[in-house]
Amino acid sequence: MSDLIQRETLEPQDNPLGLEGIEYVEYRTARPQAMGQVLELMGFKPIARHRSREVLLYRQGSMNIIVNAHATAASPAPEAPQLAAMALRVRDAASAHAR
Repeated sequence: MSDLIQRETLEPQDNPLGLEGIEYVEYRTARPQAMGQVLELMGFKPIARHRSREVLLYRQGSMNIIVNAHATAASPAPEAPQLAAMALRVRDAASAHAR
């Protein structure tokens, strides 16, 4: 079986955008309380709420997860959680944007 698995040696890669990590991941759901319970079981804590929309920020250490239950006529919140957005942390945002 081990003959079937071949490993390639990867050369070190450049980091032209200066990526340093993920700033946040955002999920959309019509069931924010259920999603929040799951996140809290994993050690995340709710730390902020949007002032006019049903959007919550959960944090554990440097990890941020946004739970967005805000629905519009054009875009109702889905029943099951769906990945909506992800933001990357970079050394220099202006330089990364220019690339």
